[in-house]
Amino acid sequence: MHVRSQTQTQVHCIPGLNVLLHVLCVAGPAYRPVFGNLPEFRDIGSHEFMQQCYNKYGPVFKIWFGHRPWIIVCDPDLGK
Repeated sequence: MHVRSQTQTQVHCIPGLNVLLHVLCVAGPAYRPVFGNLPEFRDIGSHEFMQQCYNKYGPVFKIWFGHRPWIIVCDPDLGK
């Protein structure tokens, strides 16, 4: 006899959850406590840092300004 378990899935709406899920799913350099990726901006410059991220992660990537994630879109067609 085959017994199939019945499970129910409940989805709860939490304000900002969809934004959080998108941030978690976007690749980018690792988060560093307090400063985020600001030391890289200072050390190698913003243009070079963005170019390195684009080369490593593609046209959409995440960077951290302090504790806030920013999603960077480098292709104008993706922003539409």
